[in-house]
Amino acid sequence: MKFVLGFLSILVSLSCFSQSEIKVLYIDASGNPARLNEIISKAKEIINEEDENTLLYIANGSIPSHTTSGSEFDKTLNEIINGGIFSPPSLMEDVNQINEYLLDKGWVSNLADENQKPVISFYFMVEESNYESTNFFKEFINYLLLSNNLISSGTLLDSCSVTIILEQSNGKGITVNKNKSFTYEDL
Repeated sequence: MKFVLGFLSILVSLSCFSQSEIKVLYIDASGNPARLNEIISKAKEIINEEDENTLLYIANGSIPSHTTSGSEFDKTLNEIINGGIFSPPSLMEDVNQINEYLLDKGWVSNLADENQKPVISFYFMVEESNYESTNFFKEFINYLLLSNNLISSGTLLDSCSVTIILEQSNGKGITVNKNKSFTYEDL
């Protein structure tokens, strides 16, 4: 009887893990340092200290800031202001480092398995002119998703969502819904 109860509790915990949400928040604050407080505020709407499966990644050239620890989120976000993180991102380096975290945590290894499919949500915060000038979607987002097998036959897996948050230096926000898998928000 104890064996059966123990086995059931393991199955329940695995089931809970398979349904957990994984969040990856990528911030490029290099385009608009005047709006850092808004960037931090929006980031805090997306993640909080209680989030267990979250990667906060702040691009800063070859020395990004990142954490997967909920207790470190505020500290890491404040590094944007205190550390003056204004260097443009190194997109390929960022993809490689994010991929390392995703693989080390095992967050993308089970996405094709129907029985253990966590939901993974990517949030990208970038200034609109940087997004357009660097061809951010093709050179970074698409490459990151493809390298983790999150795109199949040209569409995102059902267990993956992508939200692109574009900030505009003129203060006007845009909201464009490209398709059901990609959403654009204003900051």
